[in-house]
Amino acid sequence: MAFMRSRSETDKKHDETRTEDRKGEGKLVEELSELSATEHPRKVSRAKNEAEAAIHDATIADIRGVALMERGRCPKCGGRTESLLFTSVCVTCGWFRRFAPEGGQCVVYLDTGDSISCDRVFSVQDGQILCVRADVVTAQLSRSAVRRIDYQWGDAELEEARDRARKERFGVCAWCEKTFDTEPGEDGARETSDDEDEDEEGPFEEYVAFGAYQERYLFCSKKCLRAFRRQYPVRIHRNCYERDCNDCDACTKRYDTQHFKRVETN
Repeated sequence: MAFMRSRSETDKKHDETRTEDRKGEGKLVEELSELSATEHPRKVSRAKNEAEAAIHDATIADIRGVALMERGRCPKCGGRTESLLFTSVCVTCGWFRRFAPEGGQCVVYLDTGDSISCDRVFSVQDGQILCVRADVVTAQLSRSAVRRIDYQWGDAELEEARDRARKERFGVCAWCEKTFDTEPGEDGARETSDDEDEDEEGPFEEYVAFGAYQERYLFCSKKCLRAFRRQYPVRIHRNCYERDCNDCDACTKRYDTQHFKRVETN
């Protein structure tokens, strides 16, 4: 009976919270409607334009930051960043970005000796730290009261992150999705002779246009390269695998293929 009573009290609190939220939203709508009716239309229109301009500027800044981070650059100073499994750190200005673990936890240790477990930790303004569990803020702490924060990672999650980092750095086979152990060379596809085995390890490159743009594919062996060509025999134009990319204008070039040499698989 006590359990049922506690559940009903919890549901009642949730209903009260939702009711308060709806009241707050309704009050905001009424204030906006009253403002639009009492203020001069030009003032209201000017305020909306300023808000849209602020959103536009913030969006441009976000796009710029994402583009810099994709190229291994700091969005704050433009310096080169050091990419770790779950963190990117700028060695120039000290900017860093943490990625939340999918299955791990964060443990916040306080000066009092107590600890708080949560899913994510956010450092916000006014020297505050927010502890989040299941997308709900469960605690708000003063940064001065926090001794340290530990990030607990599972072995399976760490191995998955390492595998993802290897794929991003070295690439994967476009046919069997095998991860390469070394980074592909910059001199294009490897030169092969007729007496080499088709299962010889690559990586081998191939430039193919599936649409209007040229794409680059890597293969771990000549066997995978041959299977890929058999599966997709015709591209944007005929004889794409036999043509020299430097002398062909049937697609829009996205990569430099001046030193590229196709691998013979027959």
